[in-house]
Amino acid sequence: MVDAFTEAAEAEGLIEDFIVLNGDGSVPQQQSQLAGLILRGVDAIANNAASETALNDIV
Repeated sequence: MVDAFTEAAEAEGLIEDFIVLNGDGSVPQQQSQLAGLILRGVDAIANNAASETALNDIV
């Protein structure tokens, strides 16, 4: 997922840099990482959620 996303965005000149995080399928870890990205003010977030509903409160 990461390679396909970054290759397409870089080819179009759409991104300058990016952050890759791995929550290892852990909902609490993903919740913490998403909250951190939001606090950092990133422009976009692509996520492969560990649960269909666990991240709803953050998003």
